[in-house]
Amino acid sequence: DHHHLGGGAMLLLASHRDECERYGGFGLSSFQQEVVVDATIGGAIFGAGLAGWASDRYGRYKVICLASVLFTVGSVLMALAPGLATLVAGGGGGGGGGGGGRRGCGCR
Repeated sequence: DHHHLGGGAMLLLASHRDECERYGGFGLSSFQQEVVVDATIGGAIFGAGLAGWASDRYGRYKVICLASVLFTVGSVLMALAPGLATLVAGGGGGGGGGGGGRRGCGCR
């Protein structure tokens, strides 16, 4: 169940490059799709877990800036990914930035 990623993203992960003329696809198996999704969720959990401690130690501003950079780099990696490894790395980094940014913005 991939409701959190949206149907369009999952279609690009599952379809083959020749099936989607405009954007191409990755032709990933169900297991490979789950690896990409789990990397994103795992990155978010790790980023959220680390952000509280880092906010106390370095300050919220620095943590939010770093989280924003991680999210942006992860998003660019996923957008330009030639294959599975880059998708997983981008998902983990983007997830870490997203989770860290949400946790770093929390009220005390």
